[in-house]
Amino acid sequence: MKATFRVYKARFGALMGLGSTAGGVMIAVVIAYTFAMVWWIASIVQRVNLGVSNLLTAIPAEAALAGAVFFFALILVGWWASLGFCAITEGEYQGRRVLVGDAMKMGFTRLSSLLPAALGLAVAYGAVTYGLIVWMIHIVTDAMQCTYYDCADEMMMKLVTVLVAVCVGLLVFAVVACILNVKWFLAFPVMTSENLTVWQALSRSWIITKGSAGIIFVIILLYEIAVGIANQMTVLPFSLSEMSWAQNPPYGPDSIWQAWTQMVPMALGSSALSLLVTIASMPILPIASQVVYRDRMR
Repeated sequence: MKATFRVYKARFGALMGLGSTAGGVMIAVVIAYTFAMVWWIASIVQRVNLGVSNLLTAIPAEAALAGAVFFFALILVGWWASLGFCAITEGEYQGRRVLVGDAMKMGFTRLSSLLPAALGLAVAYGAVTYGLIVWMIHIVTDAMQCTYYDCADEMMMKLVTVLVAVCVGLLVFAVVACILNVKWFLAFPVMTSENLTVWQALSRSWIITKGSAGIIFVIILLYEIAVGIANQMTVLPFSLSEMSWAQNPPYGPDSIWQAWTQMVPMALGSSALSLLVTIASMPILPIASQVVYRDRMR
């Protein structure tokens, strides 16, 4: 951890420059996705008014496709930034200063091998999204056709069964994700330092993390806890203001305007603070992974 923050402090400007660029691209992706969702919802309303018969079939597929594209773009930006952070850290260890532009170029040169992996994850994300939406539509449709006396017990049993299955599935997914996160923790440093493809890097990371899984898990856990606390602190002023407004709501003809002028600035401030926390914390894990890689290569 000391080595991680030494590099973080020494190359703070370059790290924040790359992090700000990645954050700006992510914001652009989110804004584009938001506008796309607004347009999509408006198109659904229009198709409902036109009486389109296959709307319930089209909605899950369209939502899954949009979610997959959004997820694909976000993980590519995140991976590109992580590769750049690793390049800056490796340069610091080698006694050469890797500038922001150089880090961006290095990230791009190695990003091409990550495209199949990103595409596979996006397809999996879209498939899960599609399944969940289809299931929700099925449940709602059954509930609308059901009366309390004829199938309430059956519906409740279905809901409980699905809820248990989802909880078990999420638990298994969390355990598997944790193991893979630890064993593949050094994949980006391997790609950066040894110029390997992502598949070769994943295999090599699995090997060289042997004996270091515990400390890697602790690093990831401490990082997640610290970032979680920081993010909670960013929304605390907004939450306190919201609670105060709920206890003493404004009255009169200008009540909506008063609520707007009170809540919107607080929401924007919390969002800005959250963005700063995201940018500031983005380089930490990539730096730590490069530090652990260098330690394992000694």
